[in-house]
Amino acid sequence: MNYISLTHLRNALSEEVLISLVNDEGLTVSLLDENDPAQTTLIARINSTISTASAMIDGYCGMKYSTPFTSLPPLLEDIAVQIALYRLYLRRGDEGIPQPRIDAYSDALKKLQGISDSSISLGLNPAPLNGKRGNAVTSSETYTRTFDKKSLHSL
Repeated sequence: MNYISLTHLRNALSEEVLISLVNDEGLTVSLLDENDPAQTTLIARINSTISTASAMIDGYCGMKYSTPFTSLPPLLEDIAVQIALYRLYLRRGDEGIPQPRIDAYSDALKKLQGISDSSISLGLNPAPLNGKRGNAVTSSETYTRTFDKKSLHSL
């Protein structure tokens, strides 16, 4: 599930810059149009970065909350935008990314880590653990080792 759309990116970047980040073919485009068949590839590139940002959010937040979110907390919307914008610039190579964009991406990752380790709250109820946290399964059962260090060396 994608948490943001092209509109969110348009609110953060000029149309001209946004087009320049995805227009590998050099098409004559002044306005991105999701209904223009000639722009299918451009829109697909944008949607790919949005999907990646959403998946990253689910990966970090899934450690504490049930994901995908049905309604997105505002903090996560901003994080999704920052990740997507960074990844759009990254398509052009590391050396072309403006420092403020790198800083915003780094800050977004720190916030996601904070959400994951519970130092930042989204103001939502955490998912019930039921022995699970994210995709990891935990157990409180004790067990007896079949092999110990001594018996392994004697093999």
